[in-house]
Amino acid sequence: MKPSKASVQFLPQHLRERVRILQKSAIRQEAPYVLYWMHHAVRGHDNPALDTATTIGNGLGLPVLVYQGLGGHHPYNSDRHHTFIMEGARDVQKELGQRGISHAFFLGQKPSEPTPLVSLAKRAALVVVEDFPAPPFPQWGRTLVNRIDAPVWSVDCECIVPMQSLGKAFERAYRFRP
Repeated sequence: MKPSKASVQFLPQHLRERVRILQKSAIRQEAPYVLYWMHHAVRGHDNPALDTATTIGNGLGLPVLVYQGLGGHHPYNSDRHHTFIMEGARDVQKELGQRGISHAFFLGQKPSEPTPLVSLAKRAALVVVEDFPAPPFPQWGRTLVNRIDAPVWSVDCECIVPMQSLGKAFERAYRFRP
């Protein structure tokens, strides 16, 4: 892929069908990296968002920076949950390191401390986020889009069949089966 052709249509079909463009802007080829905001698909393998970021990064000749953060006020915050997240971050950092991919983990000192995600995203050639439909992530994604000029692509990492290929939401399993 040539740098001038770093767009969704140049992704392999199995990745292209998972991408939704949240902010359509020109990919900034002079930027220092492609940013991937990791939050639920915490793995360095079988991860369509990571594969999308690395495919575009390779096409542009840019490294990928994976950002993961922990902080803020959430109704389900607990030491057990945070330990789980930090242990997962340690494992994924090791796996990404073996692939030569940079990983930045942010742990704020206070829940109100601002995340560096926005400043990282402002410098990125492209921002890849996970298409996770449960609150608060859709709102956080919209907030990020409103605060930066970089292109933002949302990638479905959670489903075997990409959500957008179904066409409508199914409320019951028996209605989905046919």
